[in-house]
Amino acid sequence: EKLVRSEGIRFEAYSPLGKGRIGLLEDPVLTSIAIAKNKPVAAVILRWLLQRGITPIPLSRNEKRIRENLNVFDFALTENEMWAIAKLDRGQFVIMDDEKLA
Repeated sequence: EKLVRSEGIRFEAYSPLGKGRIGLLEDPVLTSIAIAKNKPVAAVILRWLLQRGITPIPLSRNEKRIRENLNVFDFALTENEMWAIAKLDRGQFVIMDDEKLA
């Protein structure tokens, strides 16, 4: 990670919400942070990525969700919230079906 960042390369998170398949949107830690921030859980996840210097590319066809996904610049996560989210790593990876990618 240090080498990549030292070269000015940014990490990208493609479909970081996992299309809702991995339970992130219902996670109790994320839900409690979202309630405290008065934001959707998806916005908390996207903000966490942005604060880590990762460019999120969320997928949605729903206009309301697209607008919510853009509304992540009017709040910040505390250091404790960032750490609490980082500890959620479940070691899961969601692999997209490359047949469906353009």
